[in-house]
Amino acid sequence: MRPYSLYAFVLGTKLSTYLIFEVVFICGFALAIIQLRTSTFSTHRTIHMFLVALVCTAVLCFNAIWFAMPHIIAHTALWFADLVFYFSIVLLGYIYAAICIARANDAFKSHAYAWLGLIPIGNFILMFWDPIVRPHYSGATAIRDIALIGTVLCLLWFAPELRYDVDKGLTDMLQVVADASDAR
Repeated sequence: MRPYSLYAFVLGTKLSTYLIFEVVFICGFALAIIQLRTSTFSTHRTIHMFLVALVCTAVLCFNAIWFAMPHIIAHTALWFADLVFYFSIVLLGYIYAAICIARANDAFKSHAYAWLGLIPIGNFILMFWDPIVRPHYSGATAIRDIALIGTVLCLLWFAPELRYDVDKGLTDMLQVVADASDAR
């Protein structure tokens, strides 16, 4: 029997969860590339690293939506649960693309290299490529860069603490919700 909700579908298998998450994230990324292709804003590599760390933290915190899904499904329609879940993934992809476009504008003077943010090694190229026009550094800029790098390192250091352990009772409750959606 086909589930009535994509949320109920991805509840069962991890591979499908990651695949659907990636496809929807890339759709948000492509939407931003199309809409922001004429933008001229740019970011320095340190600010880019800080913003990418914030997006990674948001993705970790995004997992909290999974805890609210049984409540949303029980009190609303299943299509609304899908809308909340997938709209938030598209929004994360859009924000990440805007950050990559700004860095590509600084490093390459073109938004065309923003797609490097989707490739792990390509993201390093995007992060560490020297800008075509080198910025003028002052003492305040160096202090700001050191403070931002320290903040990024703290976010990365404490990111594993943001993870949560799913207890057996919650997974059983989610399975009951999936079975109930199959029974409709």
